[in-house]
Amino acid sequence: MGKNRVKEIDIAKGIGIMLVIAGHCLATDSFLRSVIYSFHMPLFFFLSGMVLKRHDSVKRSFDFKLLSYYIAFSLIYISFDIVFRWGILKVYSLKSILLDVYLTATFYGINVLWFLSTLLVAKVAVCVIEKRFLLNCKKRMAVSAVLFTFGGG
Repeated sequence: MGKNRVKEIDIAKGIGIMLVIAGHCLATDSFLRSVIYSFHMPLFFFLSGMVLKRHDSVKRSFDFKLLSYYIAFSLIYISFDIVFRWGILKVYSLKSILLDVYLTATFYGINVLWFLSTLLVAKVAVCVIEKRFLLNCKKRMAVSAVLFTFGGG
């Protein structure tokens, strides 16, 4: 394990991954799935905020690497839909393609890609808050806890 890794955060990420898998395996109307879905993604955002390096957030206010991943995967997804669903299976419409382009451009995200766009927007928000208020570690933890609490619902 790297020297800057925090074992507890890695364990929490592992538990979160197992909960995502479990949530996807449970029936849609399952109470346990509802419970898992109420916090598993905010948990990942909380953990991402915990490991965000201060110099990254203060010096940069935008994550071009994450943006490039979002755009690249969105283009791959749209290309797949055009080639296979529209070109081969004939089950995809021009309206659906335009909707995918719109969802990508507005950072809503296509299908599972919502996570990348949401993480990008969240990182920018953290950077803005960090620059504006110059939060110390304890204040950052408090803000993260509040956002985690209200973001889970």
